[in-house]
Amino acid sequence: MFNFSIPAVLKAYIDQIVRVGVTVSPNNVGLLTGKKPTIILASGGDFSAGFAGGKIQPRQGYLRQVPAWIGIEDVDIILAGRARAGAAGKRQSSSSAPP
Repeated sequence: MFNFSIPAVLKAYIDQIVRVGVTVSPNNVGLLTGKKPTIILASGGDFSAGFAGGKIQPRQGYLRQVPAWIGIEDVDIILAGRARAGAAGKRQSSSSAPP
């Protein structure tokens, strides 16, 4: 996460995917149906639902909204937090991951 958003490189990549006439119709109907992506969100800190009341999760909403706009409704998001916490922190993070 970069300043509560996504990195500029990922935003540029999304801009290349969302194309009128290719992935979305001129009247904003998604053209990619029947797909099921998995998005893995890695961070140095713990941004799981239990952290800070679950309020620090702006990336998840955005990364569900973009695929929905191009016709992909069923998105799995895996939180891989505490990447800088060392082995003990990673075990704690994975044990508290949402089902």
